[in-house]
Parts: sequence; structure tokens; C-alpha cells
Amino acid sequence: MSSIRIARAAAVVLVATFVVASCSTDPNVAKVRYLQSGNKYFDKGKFKEARIMYLRAKSKDQRYGEAYYHLGLTDLKLGSVVEAVNSFRRAIELIPADGPNGADHWDSIVRLADLYLQVTRDKPILDEVQTYAERLLKRDPNSFDGHRISADLAFARAGELYKVAQRDEGAKLLDLAIVEYRKADAVKPGQVGVAMQLARVLSARGDYAGAEDLYKRVMAKDKTYQPAYAELYKLYFFQQKMAEGEQTLKLAFQNNPKVYAYLTMLAMHYSVQKRRDDMLAVLQQIKSHAKDFDQAYIVVGDFYLRLGDGESAIREYREGMAKNASKKSTYQKKIIEVLMRQGKRNEAAELTAQILKDDPNDADARGLSATFLLDKGDINRALAELQAVVTRAPDNAVARYNLGRAHAARLEWELARQQFQKAIELRPDYVLARLALAQLQVTRGEFDAALKTSEQILAIDRGNVNARLIESAALMGQRKFGESRQLLEAMLKAAPNSPDVLFQMGVVNLAENRYKDAEDAFRRAYELNPANSRGLMGIVETDMAQNRPEAAITLLQAEAAKYPNRMDFHLAIGNTAVRAGKYDLAIGEFQKVLDSLDKGSRSRGDLYLRIGETYRRKGDLGNSILNLQKARETLPENVVVLSTLALVLDSAGRRSEARQVYEATIKIDGNNGVALNNLAFLLAENGGDLDQALSMATKAKQLLPNLNEVSDTLGWIYLKKNLSDKAVDMFSDLVVKAPQQATFQYHLGMALSQKGDKTRALKELQEALKNNPSKEDREKIQALIQRLS
Repeated sequence: MSSIRIARAAAVVLVATFVVASCSTDPNVAKVRYLQSGNKYFDKGKFKEARIMYLRAKSKDQRYGEAYYHLGLTDLKLGSVVEAVNSFRRAIELIPADGPNGADHWDSIVRLADLYLQVTRDKPILDEVQTYAERLLKRDPNSFDGHRISADLAFARAGELYKVAQRDEGAKLLDLAIVEYRKADAVKPGQVGVAMQLARVLSARGDYAGAEDLYKRVMAKDKTYQPAYAELYKLYFFQQKMAEGEQTLKLAFQNNPKVYAYLTMLAMHYSVQKRRDDMLAVLQQIKSHAKDFDQAYIVVGDFYLRLGDGESAIREYREGMAKNASKKSTYQKKIIEVLMRQGKRNEAAELTAQILKDDPNDADARGLSATFLLDKGDINRALAELQAVVTRAPDNAVARYNLGRAHAARLEWELARQQFQKAIELRPDYVLARLALAQLQVTRGEFDAALKTSEQILAIDRGNVNARLIESAALMGQRKFGESRQLLEAMLKAAPNSPDVLFQMGVVNLAENRYKDAEDAFRRAYELNPANSRGLMGIVETDMAQNRPEAAITLLQAEAAKYPNRMDFHLAIGNTAVRAGKYDLAIGEFQKVLDSLDKGSRSRGDLYLRIGETYRRKGDLGNSILNLQKARETLPENVVVLSTLALVLDSAGRRSEARQVYEATIKIDGNNGVALNNLAFLLAENGGDLDQALSMATKAKQLLPNLNEVSDTLGWIYLKKNLSDKAVDMFSDLVVKAPQQATFQYHLGMALSQKGDKTRALKELQEALKNNPSKEDREKIQALIQRLS
């Protein structure tokens, strides 16, 4: 009997084990367990751990809507907006609206709509938000979120219309927003978010009394709600109600005694009214709290810096450093920032070196030291140092940004993009990195992307002029000149004396051939900021566009005579003279700039490069090589210098030297398509390894797919290797693309001749003769025709 009982017990254990094993392997059971585990972490504020659990739940079932919903909530907590958007979209798709978890479906809609309104003003996205609002209201005509989102959407669209001066349409949408906010307030009275938005809309509509009343209600309900004080103060300031504004800031600090930002606002209030004694008293009040507010001297120093008083800022930073030695490097970096703004780069570099002496591993100082190298043109050293900083401190957003700048300086666009994006990922509010990314996108012709990046910047900083200017440039790139002009006109109404906006307006006018308007805008920009020569250069470009090089050069010479120490004018004369074919004048001007530079200046390399290139255009290859070699001595790893020198050596028949320089170029920059192409052609023409030449030309074609000269080189190598069909295909394509180019027709004739198609070869060769070939090519074409005939 005992043995039977033992056997039965073993069977029970075996069954239990099987059940447990089945549960642990059942994906439906596992996904729920992971979700519940994630919820426990979420409730404890452990969002990273919660996210891992939700991802595991999703891995068990890719259509598990609840996992996506909770993943979206977690992504919001972690600040991962893009991931949250994707998660909520999937939750909406996968959780049935009328199912047991329908509430999560509708909450996903609300959260997704709110996210969209925060980050973008793209019309298709706003249209999607509208459908969400309509669904909410169809489900429940008294939906608080339905009315609130409808109001937010109307407010957002009104803002876009006001940007392009469509005021009547914008006003109608503001009125609609007011109606919808009031409906939302009727459903859930006293919601602070709705009250603040309604106050903003009323202010935009000119109902200042209504807005003021709402702000005061919010403040009465919650004395610690900081945005209400700030926005009410701005409203008073806009109406020039200075006394009311002053009292608002004093009340704000009284109710929030640890928020020292109100005191800096009050100090700025006094500064604007030129009440200096009151301003100084408030700043002293901030410093009196230094024991419990360790940022006091930094805040006061930053205040002076905003006023443009760099010396006072440095004084405050030094005083703070004396009182708190533990923050020495922080204050030193603040002083460096001021010195950089004042153009005292040598002093800034010395202080940076001092920080590094105290702490050689200070990532900020090392990165700053590298930026000095970058600004001096020592790009490769800067790149190496910044890469080391990023390797040591991968979460340093500033170093990432500057590393991106270094890659951009080397025209390594994709690497630059990656660093800018990583900097933004690390610091979503890092406007400089976003601006650099937007500028890169404009440079690369990615105008849609640039517009989106500009919108993201403006969501962070609505008054950012540079973002607006990039937006304008992107619209120009899309040839939407009217929209770009409307945007700039709106900016000029707000800031009629902005040199930046005037210059951009000049660019739009020039693009539309409105030469008089362009010149007027450029001239005004130059008059407002004569220290920056771009306005003057805009006038020069306007003259050049009208084929008036003499007028452009005369203008520059007149400015150079007024300001004999402005070497940028002489450089501009040289550049313009090159374009006009006045090579001797250009060389003389470049030499003046060169003579003004210190012997150790790396800028000398750039001048030698310009002089060498000008001699090349003049046809004086000897002097071109001489100056380019001097440029190489100063800038030994500059690929532009190397590739230009190699080209001139090649043209001068010094092919062995040219090959060495091409190889040096490729060693530094393996993706230099021009150097690869030229070296491939040189090898093919001079008995080199044709397989090596083909490999180089093929890579050059991948890098520069639309450059006809690269295709010609590749076809020429096919010809040398007796790959006639490939050569014919390559040259035929070139002749279609450039039907007036005699060289391509000649090469197609050669390929057809090699293939044995004499009739077509003769036809192409005869066409080549009609298209004005060079003397050398003409003789070769005639010789080939004679041989074929």
C-alpha cells in the first residue's frame, strides 16, 4: 500500500510540475505576468525597469495593445516623446474602443493628440488630431477632452495663420478656440490647464481684462502655480502697466520664496525702466541668499551677461568663486563663456588650460579646448580630441554637438548628423544642436526635414529668430518664395531693424530677381551691422547676378579704402576678382591679406590655397604648384589643399608626384570621390593597375552618382579593359545627359569602334566635331575618323 501511495504522490507532483511548466511557457500567461510586473515597477517610480517588463510583454505578443499603452505612459515619464507617440498609435489600433479595456483606447487618443500638438504644426498631423477630437465628441458630445483638444487645435492653427499674416482667418480660429475652451470649462469647471489656455487666447484676441481675470483666478486657487504669475506679468508689461507688473512679481516671490527667478525678472523690470538703484538692490537680495541658494552668484552674473555687461558678469563670477571654492571650475567656465562672447579667445584658451591643469579629465574643458582648435581650422586635431572626450563621457551633449561641428567642417555630413541627433537625444532642450541639425538639413537640400526641425526648436523657444530664418531658407529651397517672404515680413513687423531678417529678405528678393529690392534689403542690413560684411556681400552678389562685376569690385574697393584694416574686404575683392576673371587683381588682394597674418597663423594655408587656385585658373601651373605646396606645409591634412595640388601636378604632367598626393588625400579621406576618380583616371592613362583603377572609379561612382566626369572615368577604364559593351552603355548614358559635350561623344565613338560598330562610331565622331571639341580632342577625333574610313 505504501508503494502505491508513493506512486500516486509522484504522479500528483508530476502533474503539478507539468501545469506550472505549461503556464510559464504559455505566451498569453507570460505577457500578463510581465505587464503586471511592469505596473508594479511603474507605481514605484522605477520607469526604466517598468519599460523592460512592458517590452517583454510585447515580445510575447506583438499585438498586445495593453503593453503598448503602458509602454507609452512609461516613455512619457522617461521623456521619450517619439517612442511614446509610436506606442500610443499602436495602442489605439490594437485596443478595441468598446472592449473591456476601452478606457485605455480613449486615453491613448487623448495623450497622442496632446503630444502631436506639443511637437508639431504639420498639417497632416493636425488633421489627424482633428479626427481624434471628432471621435471623442461623437462618443460623448460633452467630452471634456474632446472640447479641450478642439480648442488647442484651433489655437495652434490660428498661430500658423498669424505667422503668414492671414489675420482674419486666424481671428476666426481664435474665436472658435474660446468657444471650445468655455465648453470644456463647463464640463469640468476650474481646470488650471484650460484656464491658462483660455487666458492666452483671450490675450491674443485683445481681451486683456478677461485674460487678467483668469490669471488671477488661477493664482488665487494655487499660489504656487508659477506660469500664471509670469504670464500675467508679461500681459501687464505689454500694456505698459509697469506698476501692476512690479506688484505681480513681488507677490510671486512672496508666495514662492524659493523661486529666485522672480527676483531676476524684477531686476530686469527695473533695468528696463532705468531704475538702476532698485535693480542693484534686488540683485543684492539674491546674493544675500547665497548660503541656501548656491546658484546666487551665477544667477546674478548671468543677469549681467544678458544685459551685455560682460565685465560685471565676470566680477560676480569671480566673487562667487572666492566664496565657494568647491565650484571653482563652474565659475571658470562661466568666465570663459563671457570671454568668448567678448572675442577674447586667447584669454579664454588660457583659462581653459588652467582648468585642464587642475583636472586633465574635465570633459567640458577638453571639449572647449578642442573647439578652439576647430575655430582655428585645425579640424583633424579637434576631431581627435572631441572623439576622445565623447568616448570618455558619452553623455556629454555639448561634446557631441562640437564633434558634429567638426564632422561638418570636414563635409562628413552623415557623421555630423548622427552627433547632432545624439546631442538632442541627451538634451532635448539643446537648441544649439537642433539649430546645427536644421542648418545641415538646409545645406543638404533636405528642406522638409529642416522645416520639421525648425518647428521643434520653436516649440522649445517660440522667439528663436535663427529657427525662423532656417524655416525661411527651407521654404526658399522648396521654391516657396511667397511663403518665405510672408514669414520674413511678419518678422520684420516685430523687429524692423533686424540685420539677420533684412539679409534673408535680400536673399529672397535676389532669388526672385527683384534686384532693386534685394539691394535695398542688403544695404539696410549692412548699415545696421557694418561689422558683419555679409550685407555688403549681398549687394556684391546682386551686382554679379546682373553681370556687373565692375560695379561689385568698385563697391568693395571703396569700402576697403574707408577701412584699410578690414582684411575681410580685401579677401572679398580677391574672391570677386577671381569670378570676374581678373586674376592678377585677385592675386594682389590675396597677397595683402597674407602679408597681414602672423607667420604661425593657419589661416595662411587658406590664402596660399586661394592664390594657388587663382594661378591655376590663370594657366600659370608653376606658381600654382609653388603656392599649393606652401598651403600643404601649413595645412598638411587639408583634403581640399591636397586634392587641388594633385590636380595641378597632374595637369602639369608631373604624374608621379600627382599620384603620391592623390594617395595621401585618400589616406586621410577614403570617401573623397573626386580624388578617387582622378587617381583612377591617372592610373588608367599611365599604365597603372586597371583593376585598382576600376575599384577606385566604382567607389567614386557610388559616392558621386550624378557627376558626369566620374561616369566618364568609369567608362574610360571599361574601354581600357576591352569591356566594350559596358563602355558603350556608360558613354551612351552620358551623351543623353550631356548631348553638347564633345568629349563624351568622342569616347562613345571610341567604344563603338572597339566593339566593331563602325557606322555608329563614325556618326558619334562627326557629332563630336560639331560641338567644338578641344584642339587635342579634335585631332584625335579626326585621326580616328580617317582610320575608320
